[in-house]
Amino acid sequence: MKTILKAVRVPDYDMVGDEHYGDTPYGVVLDVYDTDDNFIENGTDWSYFATEEEAEKFCNEYNKRDMRVYVIDTTNLDKGFEEMTEEELMAESERQGRVYSKQGFQRAFNEEELNTNTDIILIK
Repeated sequence: MKTILKAVRVPDYDMVGDEHYGDTPYGVVLDVYDTDDNFIENGTDWSYFATEEEAEKFCNEYNKRDMRVYVIDTTNLDKGFEEMTEEELMAESERQGRVYSKQGFQRAFNEEELNTNTDIILIK
């Protein structure tokens, strides 16, 4: 099973007023999720920030960095893409060698490496 780490704000674990955390009392933990965004396990890797806004910003940036765009050329599929599960679509995209990061997808789209008439995308 493929898993990802996801940054999560946990206000119950903010250490405001705790002298050990001083100027950085706002907590973020990296929890473990599967690729369908189902929670698997609590993380143990904590980071603390000076403000709630900094903690939220970290979560937003961290969680966006792992985004993947799966592109599938539909012209030679054994079955229709509408009938495929997400796992089958991801596996086909990997087989075709067309899994992109956010930046890679932007480049491929702008450089017209994608055919919007025959390609489909899945963003995870």
